Amino acid sequence: MKKITLIILLFFILPMNDNLADINLKLDTMVKIPVGYFLYGKSKKKLFLREFYIDRNEIVVKSYKSQHIYSSGIALGGCRKGPFMTCPCSSDREQDPDNFACHRENNAAVYITWTDAKTFCEKQGKRLPTEMEWEKAARGADGLPYSWGKQDPDCSHAVLSICGDVNYAQRPCTKPKGNSPYGLCDMIGNVGEWVISARDEGPNDNHIYKGGSFVYPYNPSPWKPYAWKRYHSFPAAEAGIGVRCVWSKNDHNLKLLPSKKERGF
Repeated sequence: MKKITLIILLFFILPMNDNLADINLKLDTMVKIPVGYFLYGKSKKKLFLREFYIDRNEIVVKSYKSQHIYSSGIALGGCRKGPFMTCPCSSDREQDPDNFACHRENNAAVYITWTDAKTFCEKQGKRLPTEMEWEKAARGADGLPYSWGKQDPDCSHAVLSICGDVNYAQRPCTKPKGNSPYGLCDMIGNVGEWVISARDEGPNDNHIYKGGSFVYPYNPSPWKPYAWKRYHSFPAAEAGIGVRCVWSKNDHNLKLLPSKKERGF
């Protein structure tokens, strides 16, 4: 009887330990966002989310390139010689000396399509965040207007194009004063970040990204990158959009999305 009991215990315990080891590998560069209520959107609607983990910083070029995710969309636009000197990081352009996005390997990756962002996260055993998850991670439970609090952004809080010679995405975590209540870097500025949610479900399928980017503001006076703001784009690659991934134990938070199309299942 004791032998049978031991075998049953081993059957349940060993897989759990294996799974725990895998989870630790996934979560070593992530931050836990605790279960509980938070204030969502401009209206500060009270919502409940289960615990989830989110990358502490935006994915950098080196990590993104290691997955060899080069869709046709990633090469759209070519090298921009204008105000923002960034270029798509695609397999056929890696030797281009003007390809800033490829050669600054520790800077936040840009020119990532929504589809490629989703694929990248899935290859890590993670996924894109929902808009609700992203906001809680950025604003905390109390619904701050910005990740750092109520003070309007300046160059000590966020990577913005008005801050000197900022014409491409920067290395993450250079503005600690702008960290979120959970210690996340660059939730406002540097690069915008794709989320799962779609703004529309029409033929254009505009997808949402959050946090603004270094590209804005062209004119600082009317533009405030509130954490609740929704930016939307076709799911194509752009100079100021990157990715940050999440992981959760279950699908509770995904099921809060309003439609099957947005949930992806």
